[in-house]
Amino acid sequence: REARWALSGMAEQMLVPTVDILGPSFSALHDLLQRDPSGKPGLFYASDRERFDRQSAIDYTLKHDDGRRPEELCEADVVLVGVSRASKTSTSFYLGYSVIRTANIPLIPDVPPPPELLALDRELVIGLTINQRRLKTIREVRARGLGRHVQDSYANEKDIVREIRYANDLIARSKWRSVDVSYKAIEEVARLVAEIRGLRLRTPE
Repeated sequence: REARWALSGMAEQMLVPTVDILGPSFSALHDLLQRDPSGKPGLFYASDRERFDRQSAIDYTLKHDDGRRPEELCEADVVLVGVSRASKTSTSFYLGYSVIRTANIPLIPDVPPPPELLALDRELVIGLTINQRRLKTIREVRARGLGRHVQDSYANEKDIVREIRYANDLIARSKWRSVDVSYKAIEEVARLVAEIRGLRLRTPE
């Protein structure tokens, strides 16, 4: 009420016309309920907080997909790492929709991981591992969908083994916890990641 009065008084001094839209509504509610308004700001946000938090988590996840903005990894609730096609992105967005701010970083042989990742508290980082047979199958399907030859380096078994060994070794050396995603649905992977981090999945009813 004091803020409304101050605003109205200042507008009058500045010769700015004003229209009090909410005042009559508040007066009508007061007469009906026989109660004064609390005058407490932020109640609308509190009533719809989960929706705002979910949107914020999804925005963060979108901006930090596939190794982008590594300087902001410290703001994540969890950082997923692993080879290409180990369900990092899909798991990240499932977690983001569940109000968990998630970033993901690809682990690629001969490409050093960002120093910001290595500097993180190891509790924040979770490796998504996958066996070579499953990864080869996934990549072959992906390669065909993109019109690529299934024997190029992306789906070549020798290169896949090299990638997996590199990623698994880095995960072990960094003492990051991990989840084997070889034959798990995204929902199960997300649930395990949340459990490891001690976070609660919040999905809409």
